[in-house]
Amino acid sequence: MNPALLNELAQGLRPLDQGMAWFESLNQDGRHRALIELQEYCTQARATADDVAEAASRVGLKPGNTAVVVASTGRIPEPMAVQLRKLTELRPPDQQRSAFRLLVGLLSVADERRRRRCGGDCTHWWHHPPTPHAPNDGPGPA
Repeated sequence: MNPALLNELAQGLRPLDQGMAWFESLNQDGRHRALIELQEYCTQARATADDVAEAASRVGLKPGNTAVVVASTGRIPEPMAVQLRKLTELRPPDQQRSAFRLLVGLLSVADERRRRRCGGDCTHWWHHPPTPHAPNDGPGPA
């Protein structure tokens, strides 16, 4: 996949339309792998059920959208990771596009919170996007 692209989308360094074009260019297996990768990033960033409404708003999804409903409902106390994994299993193309948008939004919300907590001492490579002269195809310094 393309971790740099996914993180740049979440950080607002690339427009969501560019990410959608990339996602839609993938075959079915590639889209599924992209959703799984984003789900893992969201889990690592500690996305919560409370983040879903803000994430949906950021990426232009309505509260009744299937992906939004799937991410925000479930058995209590079902871990958020379980809800996010359900997004990776959506099969209709329009639902996959919504899941991609929502996962980008969730990563954005959770990562923003994590960057605030990290402060200026952060060593996460995704919080230090490459300069225009650096390669843009993978992780940077740890």
